[in-house]
Amino acid sequence: MKFTLAALLLALPALGTAEDVRVSHAKAELKCVDCHGSGAIAKIKRSEVTKTCARCHAEQLKQYTASVHWAKFSKGETAAATCLDCHGSHETRKAPTCESCHATLKEMYDKSPHAKAFERMQLGGCVGCHGNHEIAVTSSAMLAGDKSLCADCHPAGTGPSKMGALLQSKLDGLHTSLQKSAEILERARTVGMEVSDSLVKLQEANQTQVQARVAVHSLRVEDVDVPVKEGLQAAGQLYKEGEAALRERDKRRMGLVVSLSAILLTIVGLWLRIRKLENHS
Repeated sequence: MKFTLAALLLALPALGTAEDVRVSHAKAELKCVDCHGSGAIAKIKRSEVTKTCARCHAEQLKQYTASVHWAKFSKGETAAATCLDCHGSHETRKAPTCESCHATLKEMYDKSPHAKAFERMQLGGCVGCHGNHEIAVTSSAMLAGDKSLCADCHPAGTGPSKMGALLQSKLDGLHTSLQKSAEILERARTVGMEVSDSLVKLQEANQTQVQARVAVHSLRVEDVDVPVKEGLQAAGQLYKEGEAALRERDKRRMGLVVSLSAILLTIVGLWLRIRKLENHS
């Protein structure tokens, strides 16, 4: 989802600022029973939080159910953010609290040019690019191209635009290399070769993609290069292991052909010998 600068500025009251602005439900004259029901007051189950909040915040729930947070939460990943994780419960808040779950991302963001610029423009940090309730799945497409969020503030050909394209190329290059390694290892596995250790190493190497995407938030090439170089090196080694496994498969097949040919020749020789003996008798 794209956010123009004008739209973000208009949305500031809804998004909150960098300050932790407290908004009490009491001001809306809500009572305990409005959330907890009448009778015996019970703690609201985590799985029921969104339904409870939706009684008053239907539009926000509609946006949230289109987010990456809901995609994970609805599949049973209960650690994924829901209303209470960002807004609290009895004394709700408007301000973004992304860093409570994404501390490393926040550290990288604080090193970036965006940190001071967004603070000066009161764009609320993370929400400046990712929005609040309807947080989409991230991808390198956000950095450059038709779906680029950077283009909302940085015209094509400018320094920041070129930086976005450079970072995108690094992320895509790492992804492509790891994907090729995964494909050749899967080919080796499906033909019966033992590559379980390589597949475990592939899972570990895939973490460099996560680390690189996190590092992008600093907008510093040197930060992104560290996990990218590590991932590319691992991908190259794993691809070689996949190739070696397939060559071993070919050797085994050739060995089997030779063995079967030898057995067949032996059988034929024995059959001819028997026929010769029979003819002499």
